[in-house]
Amino acid sequence: MSWLAWALIAAVFWGVGPIFAKLGLEKPDALPALLIRSVAVVAILVVWALFRGDFRGSIAQVNGRTLVLLLLEGASASVLAHFAYFKALKEGSIAGVVPIAAAYPLISVALSVILLGSRLSVGKGIGAIVTVLGIYLLQRY
Repeated sequence: MSWLAWALIAAVFWGVGPIFAKLGLEKPDALPALLIRSVAVVAILVVWALFRGDFRGSIAQVNGRTLVLLLLEGASASVLAHFAYFKALKEGSIAGVVPIAAAYPLISVALSVILLGSRLSVGKGIGAIVTVLGIYLLQRY
């Protein structure tokens, strides 16, 4: 399958996920909800990994640097970001929370330019401006 197909699948599931989260956050606070979500994720990934034949070979390729970077990504994106996201969803509307939370690529692009030396094309710069304008319009109207 192509990267575009995978990206579209991700968009569909990221679009559906907030509905489940908002409904699931009706009673519990963000932390227990995040714990339940995380346990479910680990269980699904363990079963998935067991059914994949190449998992052992792939995991053997993980060195110390890779492990630290992946742990930092997990802590920032999966724990801290999702905790803040769940807190926002519990109090706010999906229409208000999701567009702001989904603006994370702006931060990723800016950091990749600053820290990794990535080049920002005119098209990507315009896209970033349009994204900020879209978030503003979604919040204002």
